Amino acid sequence: MRAAVVRDFGEKVEVHQIPIPKPKPGQVLVKMEAAPINPSDLAYVAGKYGIKNDPPFKVGLEGSGKVVENGGGLYGWYLLGKRVACISTASSVGSWAEYMVTMAP
Repeated sequence: MRAAVVRDFGEKVEVHQIPIPKPKPGQVLVKMEAAPINPSDLAYVAGKYGIKNDPPFKVGLEGSGKVVENGGGLYGWYLLGKRVACISTASSVGSWAEYMVTMAP
């Protein structure tokens, strides 16, 4: 899949080809349809946001799309095939991509 990636804090955002992530139990895989560019996203790229992952890292903190895979869990099965809004967590940042893993507790 294509994803926006930053090699180091404050560096330019580049598009890379990376593997499609696999959801774990309690997570779902969302095929992204839209993702905004907010001031919080720009602060994240600069390393000045509350979430800070080790570079290189994927970019994008929120978006929307369709749930295409469930990692396990009743709610994940309920969401399968539905359009959802999704947010990133400290371990699953990356809405500026073709696919994103997010929580479905």
